[in-house]
Amino acid sequence: LVYETFDTGYTVDRQVELNPSEAQWTRFWRTVDDLGVWEWAERYEPGERFDPSGVVRDGVHWSITLGHNGRNIQSSGDGAGPSARDLDDSTVFDAFAEAVSRLSGSRAFS
Repeated sequence: LVYETFDTGYTVDRQVELNPSEAQWTRFWRTVDDLGVWEWAERYEPGERFDPSGVVRDGVHWSITLGHNGRNIQSSGDGAGPSARDLDDSTVFDAFAEAVSRLSGSRAFS
């Protein structure tokens, strides 16, 4: 497992190689399956907002790349996620982030 964090401008701040136990991996892959991560869209964009034109909102950019047992997924988003056009409303993404955090020894995925 490669865990990365990024600074402003998407430059790598930190990269750590982790070695979760087999039990941790089993729980993670079960959660990935239960959440339907393999079917996530390639890209998630935020919904319409009622901001004045020209206003740029800050948001969270996220991306995942997973491969396991012959299955692969690459998915990303800017302020949006699976099942919600606003990342704050995506309970599926929250559950995935929690699973990544458990797998990575309580490191944040956000």
